[in-house]
Amino acid sequence: LAAEYPPLRPHLVAACAALGCTVDPLRNTDEITIESHDLQADPAHQGLLILQTTLRNQARHPLAFPHLELELNDLGGLPIVRRVFAPVEYAGGAADFTNGIPANAEWNVKLFLDASSVSAGGYKLYLFYP
Repeated sequence: LAAEYPPLRPHLVAACAALGCTVDPLRNTDEITIESHDLQADPAHQGLLILQTTLRNQARHPLAFPHLELELNDLGGLPIVRRVFAPVEYAGGAADFTNGIPANAEWNVKLFLDASSVSAGGYKLYLFYP
């Protein structure tokens, strides 16, 4: 109801506060996509990788920030390291976790990763809701 009828949201939040529940943004992996992504070595810092990605909410309503999973692979494509990033780890200070990613909006992510202990030949990036 809060997603389809935004004016009702404050009333639903107030009712849930009295009942001990919450009104969270919708979670729908069919409507949020990874539009672009890039993982590069930082030329100024050996062993440091920079992950940049853009998430796109294609829905007509806000969606919850998903978790991101980064998988580093060896030269044969087999996973050697996996790391999951919660929204609070990647979304930054401007993120409004109560309302989520706005409708029809993009969210840019930039993460710095210490990969000095691994030698990766490739990577995969996924998004999901736990």
